Amino acid sequence: MACSTYLKDFESSHSELSAWLENLKNLDSAVLEACKMAFEQRKDDNLRLIQDLGRASKQGVEPPHVQHFRRVRHMIGRLAAHTRAVEQLIEDSSSACTLLDSFRVETVERPPSAPVPSADSHTTLNGILRRLLPANDTRYDDFLGFLSALDEQVGLELKIRDKFEPGKIKPSVHAEVQILHHFYERRLKFAAQDRYIACSKFACICCASYFRHHPARVQALDCHQKTYTKWGIVDLPLGAKDSQWLSRRKILNDVISDLRAVVHDRISELHSSSRSHPDSLTAITTSSMMRDDEYSEDTADAYSDVDDDSQKTDCTAEHILELSNLVLSDDLIDNVEAESGGVGL
Repeated sequence: MACSTYLKDFESSHSELSAWLENLKNLDSAVLEACKMAFEQRKDDNLRLIQDLGRASKQGVEPPHVQHFRRVRHMIGRLAAHTRAVEQLIEDSSSACTLLDSFRVETVERPPSAPVPSADSHTTLNGILRRLLPANDTRYDDFLGFLSALDEQVGLELKIRDKFEPGKIKPSVHAEVQILHHFYERRLKFAAQDRYIACSKFACICCASYFRHHPARVQALDCHQKTYTKWGIVDLPLGAKDSQWLSRRKILNDVISDLRAVVHDRISELHSSSRSHPDSLTAITTSSMMRDDEYSEDTADAYSDVDDDSQKTDCTAEHILELSNLVLSDDLIDNVEAESGGVGL
């Protein structure tokens, strides 16, 4: 465990924390006991110390151990949540006795996911951008120049193509989408007309968009704003001959539109942060640029110090790669082989 390794250098001051973590580690195979311990000790001083060790530095420099301790605290909280959920259910039983007297728990079989087409001649930075941007978009040359420069440094295009080699991406249908289709296709009713699907965690960007555009009009949990390249949709083996084909195509085209907006914003942010800028302020104020007869509060608001780039962030290939892999292949899913029912990611 990375945390234990870090604590060895501070054995005299953190010996109690080391023993506490080791005790938790030994419960790895005893899942129930681990959940109980996490719940009972969620207010322990050692957990507060873990929180302090996982707190980001005010200087903005984050040592490697910080993320490890932050992750440990999160996992302890997730373990404790299982025990807390049972206690909460018992507490709520008095006000929800009608539901608890007539409930039934069933498993929903995971549906097969539509396959992901392999990389082709259009899986290039140029091809991806042409599908991302409308025809004759003024941002095209700017974006392509930025991505090409990034490609020279880290081999971005090769990484994307490698990601889509046959068999490398094995998509799966997320749980909330499974339940959405289970209710919608069987025309099941929601308790108390509450069209809501609960899950153990917040929805990803793709699930949130899919729910928003699905005709079932079902609500999901909030979105945690993360993306997953293995996100998949329910397969339609008959392809265009399936009765749901047109409806599914419309939903996915709307999802594509949402994803495009996300990728546009992300590339714009990264491109802006990568532009060359001086390491000091120009120090020419707005008032010094104006004659006495020109200056007013209104004109002052119209200018800003464009050279103050002290808050810019670093540009990383991983950000571009993660979002590029989410772009669906074309405006319409007609270009996907009808017999496969697949959707190009």
